[in-house]
Parts: sequence; structure tokens; C-alpha cells
Amino acid sequence: MRTELQAAELDAAQEIQTTITHGKYPESLYEILRSGDVGMRFSGRRTGQV
Repeated sequence: MRTELQAAELDAAQEIQTTITHGKYPESLYEILRSGDVGMRFSGRRTGQV
């Protein structure tokens, strides 16, 4: 989980929205695209950290 959070932090620095979900359920990808109401979503906004 640590590496997923590190990747989300790198994405946020580039203003890229990221969603982390369980890989055991690939159908979750369709739900993310449909409503985005799955997993942990990171907004992709800069946090002010350098």
C-alpha cells in the first residue's frame, strides 16, 4: 500500500487524478469510469509541498 500512496503523491504533483482500488476485482475499473465511487480517490491538486 505504501507504493500505491507514493505513486498517488507523484500523480498529484503533476495534477493527475488517481484512484486506488483492489486488483482482485477488475470490474471495478468499469465502476470507476461510470461513477468514480470505488476505492480511494486522490484529486490531483497540488498540496503546496515541494
